[in-house]
Amino acid sequence: MSRNKTAGLPRPDRKLVTAAEWFAGGHRIPYDPASARVLTEQEAAATPDVLRVFERVAGAEQDTDAVWLTMLPGFPDGSYGWAQVDRMLGDDLAPRLYAEPMGQGDSDKPRDYPYSTIERADLVEALWRRHGVRRTVVVTFDYTSLALLELLRRQLERAASGNLAGPTITAVFMVNGGLFADVNKHPWQGTPLLRTPLGALGMRRAQRSPRVFATAMTQARLYSRSYHPAPEELNEMWSAITRRDGAAFLHNAAGFVREHRRHAQRWDLAAVARELDGTVALYVGGSNEDAYEHRQIPATRERAPQAEILTFPGGHLTTSEHPDLLAASIRDIAARHGVGTPAPPTPDSETEPTMNKMTPLLERNEQFAATYTPAGLGLPTAQVIVVTCLDHRIDPALILGLQLGDAPVIRNAGGRVTPAVIDDVAFLGFLTEQLSGGPGALDTLFEVAVIHHTQCGTGFLADPGFRRQAAEATGLSETVLEASAVADPYITIKDDVERLLTSPLLSPKVSVSGHVYDIATGRVTTVLDARYP
Repeated sequence: MSRNKTAGLPRPDRKLVTAAEWFAGGHRIPYDPASARVLTEQEAAATPDVLRVFERVAGAEQDTDAVWLTMLPGFPDGSYGWAQVDRMLGDDLAPRLYAEPMGQGDSDKPRDYPYSTIERADLVEALWRRHGVRRTVVVTFDYTSLALLELLRRQLERAASGNLAGPTITAVFMVNGGLFADVNKHPWQGTPLLRTPLGALGMRRAQRSPRVFATAMTQARLYSRSYHPAPEELNEMWSAITRRDGAAFLHNAAGFVREHRRHAQRWDLAAVARELDGTVALYVGGSNEDAYEHRQIPATRERAPQAEILTFPGGHLTTSEHPDLLAASIRDIAARHGVGTPAPPTPDSETEPTMNKMTPLLERNEQFAATYTPAGLGLPTAQVIVVTCLDHRIDPALILGLQLGDAPVIRNAGGRVTPAVIDDVAFLGFLTEQLSGGPGALDTLFEVAVIHHTQCGTGFLADPGFRRQAAEATGLSETVLEASAVADPYITIKDDVERLLTSPLLSPKVSVSGHVYDIATGRVTTVLDARYP
């Protein structure tokens, strides 16, 4: 049974936090969206055109095991929308994290960037990893309710797979956000207009003119009829939204309603609530005169009775009209769920030191699995087998553009053609013939592409002193270690191609080619064209 409450009406302190004050209290940090990882400044210095996102953190110096409060912002004002609420929350409610999605506030606004709910959820997880967040209460405003629903889905998927790594969301408070795609309908003056070419033109004008911006905001039905934002309030919002040429983001990211419809089943509060089965406390907030998400509260009462509903007076931007009421509700929920107190130990705490390095990789795997389509057992579509080094700077999928099902890859130190590699190639030749209908069905089977590379770590084995130390440490003979050294890849590649071509185990239907990958340039050069035994 849900409990429905209407927030009381204490008198707000209307002292305005300026955009400059808000952004001065945080930091711009380097972030790699491709790997969903916050970079060190050293990594950023070596990364061309590195992107930066804004975050603001309070009380991070507290106990590292404390329950965090994560604040995700709304559209269109980004993290600055929380500025007045933040002042009323005070300094004692900590640690708390304000995340700024790419495209908003003081984060970068790249033009050709895949703005989406998925990448916003990736960013939040990256920030949690950065700060070592183990347990958190999450508060969202407006469109980041979708990112939170995605994060809850990922938490459910990790639990179902037995993966206890990663932070745990213990309670959520979603205010004036989309929770059910079928009732997510905005007035035409808002996001529907912003998506159009006319909306893009309007935002370009708003970028240059506070007056045009103020007109657009007051016409977009974001406020209640009785609330008239002061000129200085609109001017500070303009300053926050247009920061770093940011008004264009309002057009670029206005498609989140359509995105919700495309993922209606995955991002449906009722379905998520059923699967959570009480493991996460659910709170939903709505404003009485919200022209954007007024259908969400009745739908929540009907479809997700597990949620406790809080209603506020005023229009959509509760953060502007009633930051005091919103702050009071957030403080109450945070207190109920132990924000600032030590998080209880997790079942995997004893293995945590060995799991920490793997945790972000497992989280990336969850993202991969969410859209994964399995490839059936069959012949590799590229008709190539790659033999190369296990060096972490070499990824055949990246340097050769391989997709799942394209080509088997055999890796060892140096990418050398060893007896084990020859055995693998022989077996793959046999397997290919069996899958294609038996011996005689194909005239040729595949090409083996042997790839050595520059700056190979096995090159150190050419030094007798290093080789002797390696033999003592590994138990391998110096002869074996010397044979695996790749000091000059243009020489060793010829030796390995010849070794494979002359092996009696190699099928006459298999060709072999030799190549060198240059670490400095990223280019693969063919040294020996493919030929048959």
